[in-house]
Amino acid sequence: MVFHTAGRLGWVVFGLSLGLTLLVIGLVNTAEKLENYKMNDILWRYFKATNDHQNLQYLLGIENLYLSDPRKMQSFIEKEELRLNQLQEQNMKSVEDGKAGLNKPTDSNVRSIKRKRLKQTSYR
Repeated sequence: MVFHTAGRLGWVVFGLSLGLTLLVIGLVNTAEKLENYKMNDILWRYFKATNDHQNLQYLLGIENLYLSDPRKMQSFIEKEELRLNQLQEQNMKSVEDGKAGLNKPTDSNVRSIKRKRLKQTSYR
């Protein structure tokens, strides 16, 4: 009696390679987040060590707000960032409209240009 196990072996190799690939991707993502965490941790510890009293109290208050309800704070920050981005886009649009408005001749500008041309041609 002969058992053919080549198909099962193929599935095992495929499963192990898929698992290894997912493990490597997870480790890379964790390493990136770890660097960011280390940087934030060092900055926060430096800020505490320099001991600027007013700023330290302000940041400790923010930290306590976060610790009391992280989801609420995240929601608030996302809404504020969205509002600030919209304001920035409106400001950029108004600046672009202002520049475009400077280039567009108004009725009074067109009349004064025509008068100047008429005067220039009549003097010649």
